[in-house]
Amino acid sequence: MRLTRGTLARGERAIYILIGDGSRDRRILSVIAEVMDHAIMLKEPLIPRSLGLDGLVLMLRTCLEETKVRTYILIIDVEHFDRRREIREIIARAFNRYGISVQGIEPLNTYAYKISIVLGHRRACVYLAINGLRNDGIEENLAKLIELRMGETVDPNNVNRKLREMGKSDVELASEASLEELQQSFRGS
Repeated sequence: MRLTRGTLARGERAIYILIGDGSRDRRILSVIAEVMDHAIMLKEPLIPRSLGLDGLVLMLRTCLEETKVRTYILIIDVEHFDRRREIREIIARAFNRYGISVQGIEPLNTYAYKISIVLGHRRACVYLAINGLRNDGIEENLAKLIELRMGETVDPNNVNRKLREMGKSDVELASEASLEELQQSFRGS
């Protein structure tokens, strides 16, 4: 896979990836995409960013209305979900608020869902990847990767400090990891 950025293209058939304001999410996803099959092109459309699940769904609606793209990946941090509520219910309500009908939600694992949707006559498949393991988003995934690679337990709030101590960036850490280590650390990706 390769991750690129560009404007919306009406006739395009790429897989669009939608990320709120997560620059770290974007950097790490680029590394994960490089490790995977290069035959697949992921494109992050250059559209106004919005935060949270509602923001991603609004971005999705814009893409659905403006392009022929019918496969999407949405990446969001776990902190945007109230873990006391059923995630499928949260997802369905958010999509319905923006006039997108949810035809089915299939859990792929605890951190990833395949969602079949319809907006008017347009059908699409959306993969929702949740970063974070409990509360803190992608920093929890990076803490898990440090644990797997270095054998050290790190508080997610101290990931940046630990990376500085190691003399590495988040991209370097992820780039040095094996596919198996990335899969264990980033379960939604």
